[in-house]
Amino acid sequence: MDYRTAIGVAAGAMILAGYAVYIIGMLRSEGSPRPVTWSIWALTDLAILGSFLVSGAHSVGWMQLGTTAGNVAVTILSIRRGLFRVGRIDVACFLLAFAAITALVMFHDPAATLLFGLASKTIGFIPTGLKLWFAMKNFRAGDREFWPTWTLWAAADMASIFAVQHFVSIETLVPVQYSAQCLLVLYLNSKIPKSP
Repeated sequence: MDYRTAIGVAAGAMILAGYAVYIIGMLRSEGSPRPVTWSIWALTDLAILGSFLVSGAHSVGWMQLGTTAGNVAVTILSIRRGLFRVGRIDVACFLLAFAAITALVMFHDPAATLLFGLASKTIGFIPTGLKLWFAMKNFRAGDREFWPTWTLWAAADMASIFAVQHFVSIETLVPVQYSAQCLLVLYLNSKIPKSP
């Protein structure tokens, strides 16, 4: 096993640890995830994972495998606890996820799959980012994200950057984007006052 694969496997394990922490919090009623949203993220992550497998980016694929498995687990567990609402962002993310899967299955184009998948993930991140932004601006302590989960995800995503075979490849975009989103969540979270 070369060092990139070792980094990728470690990143995948950290991602799964982050999901385990999230799921424990969810089971303790510390959150109510939306099953529709999480299922769309799982579908998107499955397409991105497929693009890694097709393109041979196996080292980074471990992080994506952990992300996909975690999203599937949260989706399944949130069916009994979650809120069943479908918003415009969900529809946009679903259409982009469908485009990503179509690009992979019908056209065997991992680059297009990644771009559609990352567009879906970016749009899907908007509600979390806005929730934290407004919580920070309005000093609403109850709108914080669970920092241990996001810290594990950020560490795994940043480590995955070093698992990429060629830094100029399109596969680099995935861990870079995921890292940026996690770091933004951690930054905004740190600016929100803690609950009394």
